[in-house]
Amino acid sequence: MSYRLLTTNTVPPGGWRFFESQTGEWFKGGDYLMLVSNVQKHRRSNNLSRQEEAQVAEDVQDQICKHAGHEWCEHMKAGQWGFSIDFDKIKAGTAALVGWAATAFSGQDPYVDQGEANRRAEICSKCWANQAIKGCYGCGLADRIREFLVDAKGARSTPFDDKLQACLVCGCANQAQAWIKPEILKKSASERQRECYGEMENCWKRTL
Repeated sequence: MSYRLLTTNTVPPGGWRFFESQTGEWFKGGDYLMLVSNVQKHRRSNNLSRQEEAQVAEDVQDQICKHAGHEWCEHMKAGQWGFSIDFDKIKAGTAALVGWAATAFSGQDPYVDQGEANRRAEICSKCWANQAIKGCYGCGLADRIREFLVDAKGARSTPFDDKLQACLVCGCANQAQAWIKPEILKKSASERQRECYGEMENCWKRTL
């Protein structure tokens, strides 16, 4: 289902912005109507799907709602959506994935193959929930993130790594989770997270 804002007259958390997954671009607006207009112009000029104003408005409101949470939207359960990412969350989320270590030590391979990792990474790179990690980069945060990414995936990489940030739903580094087998990811996913994945049409984690 698509969610609707209770009001378009008040700036929601994160501001008036929208990620166009069809081209991988972020759009901003000084207000709601400007944002809808900017996205509509982009879709029309690039011959993208869902160009009508009503369709654009539906997509914009749905995405903003999922970022803002139930206090801002109609027909959304408390706590169903509304996430933020900071260093502590991504560290905790990615640490959960390092549960693969127990599997690895038992002689089993916790990783998917290169092709599957590439497929997942490409999907994440085009997802609005692929969000920047907030924090103090001047105090070594970037280095700390790289350290636990190496712990989770070793030297493995995909062609989309430079576009991968953190998943707004699970709070884990997308560079890491793209490599982890589904049975391990399933153990670290909460019921709330599974509900969210199920509402994201192209998410590769919908079947967890």
